[in-house]
Amino acid sequence: MANYAITKFTDSKIWQEAHRLSLEIFKVTKVYPEDREHSLAGSMRKNSIAITNSIAEAYNKEVREEQLKYYFLAKSSIIKLVDNILLSKDLNFLGDTLYDLVMKEAELTKNLINEQITILTT
Repeated sequence: MANYAITKFTDSKIWQEAHRLSLEIFKVTKVYPEDREHSLAGSMRKNSIAITNSIAEAYNKEVREEQLKYYFLAKSSIIKLVDNILLSKDLNFLGDTLYDLVMKEAELTKNLINEQITILTT
Protein backbone atom coordinates (compact mmCIF):
# COMPACT_ATOMS: atom_id res chain seq x y z
CA MET A 1 0.00 0.00 0.00
CA ALA A 2 1.01 3.58 -0.46
CA ASN A 3 2.72 5.52 2.31
CA TYR A 4 0.01 8.09 2.82
CA ALA A 5 -2.98 8.29 5.10
CA ILE A 6 -6.25 7.18 3.62
CA THR A 7 -8.64 10.06 4.14
CA LYS A 8 -11.67 8.62 2.36
CA PHE A 9 -12.78 5.11 1.46
CA THR A 10 -12.18 5.74 -2.25
CA ASP A 11 -8.45 6.03 -1.45
CA SER A 12 -8.31 2.45 -0.22
CA LYS A 13 -6.82 -0.15 -2.56
CA ILE A 14 -9.46 -2.67 -1.49
CA TRP A 15 -12.33 -0.38 -2.48
CA GLN A 16 -10.61 0.61 -5.74
CA GLU A 17 -10.19 -3.02 -6.78
CA ALA A 18 -13.76 -3.87 -5.77
CA HIS A 19 -15.01 -0.85 -7.72
CA ARG A 20 -13.02 -1.93 -10.79
CA LEU A 21 -14.60 -5.40 -10.45
CA SER A 22 -18.07 -3.89 -10.16
CA LEU A 23 -17.57 -1.84 -13.32
CA GLU A 24 -16.40 -4.95 -15.16
CA ILE A 25 -19.43 -6.92 -13.93
CA PHE A 26 -21.78 -4.21 -15.21
CA LYS A 27 -20.03 -4.27 -18.61
CA VAL A 28 -20.11 -8.04 -19.09
CA THR A 29 -23.69 -8.51 -17.88
CA LYS A 30 -25.14 -6.01 -20.37
CA VAL A 31 -25.63 -8.86 -22.84
CA TYR A 32 -27.10 -11.38 -20.38
CA PRO A 33 -30.69 -12.49 -20.90
CA GLU A 34 -33.12 -10.62 -18.66
CA ASP A 35 -35.52 -12.47 -16.40
CA ARG A 36 -37.60 -9.91 -14.60
CA GLU A 37 -37.73 -11.71 -11.26
CA HIS A 38 -34.44 -13.56 -10.83
CA SER A 39 -31.87 -12.58 -13.39
CA LEU A 40 -28.30 -13.75 -13.06
CA ALA A 41 -27.14 -10.33 -14.27
CA GLY A 42 -29.12 -8.63 -11.52
CA SER A 43 -27.68 -10.94 -8.88
CA MET A 44 -24.14 -10.30 -10.09
CA ARG A 45 -24.66 -6.55 -10.12
CA LYS A 46 -26.19 -6.54 -6.63
CA ASN A 47 -23.35 -8.62 -5.23
CA SER A 48 -20.69 -6.41 -6.83
CA ILE A 49 -22.37 -3.32 -5.38
CA ALA A 50 -22.70 -4.99 -1.97
CA ILE A 51 -18.93 -5.55 -1.94
CA THR A 52 -18.06 -1.89 -2.47
CA ASN A 53 -20.84 -0.76 -0.10
CA SER A 54 -19.57 -3.02 2.68
CA ILE A 55 -15.98 -1.86 2.23
CA ALA A 56 -17.09 1.77 2.32
CA GLU A 57 -19.13 1.10 5.45
CA ALA A 58 -16.20 -0.67 7.13
CA TYR A 59 -14.04 2.38 6.47
CA ASN A 60 -16.60 4.54 8.26
CA LYS A 61 -16.50 2.44 11.45
CA GLU A 62 -14.08 3.26 14.26
CA VAL A 63 -14.48 0.05 16.26
CA ARG A 64 -12.51 -2.93 14.99
CA GLU A 65 -15.38 -5.38 15.53
CA GLU A 66 -17.68 -3.19 13.45
CA GLN A 67 -15.08 -2.96 10.69
CA LEU A 68 -14.74 -6.75 10.72
CA LYS A 69 -18.50 -7.16 10.45
CA TYR A 70 -18.54 -5.21 7.19
CA TYR A 71 -15.43 -6.89 5.78
CA PHE A 72 -17.09 -10.26 6.46
CA LEU A 73 -20.18 -9.00 4.62
CA ALA A 74 -17.93 -8.02 1.70
CA LYS A 75 -16.35 -11.49 1.82
CA SER A 76 -19.76 -13.12 1.71
CA SER A 77 -20.74 -11.00 -1.31
CA ILE A 78 -17.54 -11.78 -3.21
CA ILE A 79 -18.07 -15.50 -2.64
CA LYS A 80 -21.61 -15.21 -4.03
CA LEU A 81 -20.28 -13.22 -6.98
CA VAL A 82 -17.62 -15.86 -7.74
CA ASP A 83 -20.37 -18.49 -7.70
CA ASN A 84 -22.36 -16.36 -10.18
CA ILE A 85 -19.29 -15.99 -12.40
CA LEU A 86 -18.84 -19.77 -12.45
CA LEU A 87 -22.51 -20.23 -13.34
CA SER A 88 -22.17 -17.62 -16.10
CA LYS A 89 -19.28 -19.58 -17.59
CA ASP A 90 -21.21 -22.86 -17.41
CA LEU A 91 -24.24 -21.24 -19.09
CA ASN A 92 -21.98 -19.87 -21.85
CA PHE A 93 -22.78 -16.26 -20.96
CA LEU A 94 -19.05 -15.64 -20.50
CA GLY A 95 -16.43 -16.78 -22.97
CA ASP A 96 -12.99 -17.88 -21.81
CA THR A 97 -11.37 -14.45 -22.14
CA LEU A 98 -14.06 -12.55 -20.23
CA TYR A 99 -14.34 -15.31 -17.65
CA ASP A 100 -10.58 -15.19 -17.01
CA LEU A 101 -10.62 -11.39 -16.75
CA VAL A 102 -13.56 -11.21 -14.36
CA MET A 103 -12.40 -14.14 -12.26
CA LYS A 104 -8.92 -12.61 -11.95
CA GLU A 105 -10.46 -9.34 -10.70
CA ALA A 106 -12.72 -11.24 -8.30
CA GLU A 107 -9.84 -13.28 -6.87
CA LEU A 108 -7.73 -10.15 -6.38
CA THR A 109 -10.60 -8.43 -4.59
CA LYS A 110 -11.27 -11.51 -2.44
CA ASN A 111 -7.58 -11.73 -1.49
CA LEU A 112 -7.48 -8.05 -0.48
CA ILE A 113 -10.59 -8.47 1.66
CA ASN A 114 -9.07 -11.56 3.31
CA GLU A 115 -5.83 -9.66 3.98
CA GLN A 116 -7.76 -6.87 5.66
CA ILE A 117 -9.66 -9.36 7.81
CA THR A 118 -6.35 -10.93 8.83
CA ILE A 119 -4.91 -7.53 9.74
CA LEU A 120 -7.96 -6.70 11.85
CA THR A 121 -7.96 -10.04 13.66
CA THR A 122 -4.28 -10.11 14.63
